[in-house]
Amino acid sequence: MNIGYKNQTLYLHSSNEGKKIEILKVNNRVSFRVEINIELVKDQNPCKWGMKYKSVVGWGYAYFIEDSKKKKEALDIIMAKYSKNANFEYSKTSLNNLALIRVEVKELTGKISGYGSNVANKE
Repeated sequence: MNIGYKNQTLYLHSSNEGKKIEILKVNNRVSFRVEINIELVKDQNPCKWGMKYKSVVGWGYAYFIEDSKKKKEALDIIMAKYSKNANFEYSKTSLNNLALIRVEVKELTGKISGYGSNVANKE
């Protein structure tokens, strides 16, 4: 799923149908997990193998974005993650045929494993 993040809000791009859409229409409480810098750490002893990673787990509430202008704003936030171009045009048909979901993040927790104490200052 393509996501963007701005001002403690996640923006999700999705098909407008499917199991997750059905579930969100009934219950908009969500949790999420994002991992980056995942690396397998090997050792001669297989019991000492492990993983390096940075992760964030969060909870919040999801809301479908229905307004075309707000859908465009959400798509621009998502696209900014993948491109430096800030001027995108989206057809009305495209906007109507997809779901854009705004997740108001209420709580976040994070974990860093295997990178040492200075990793938070590297990014």
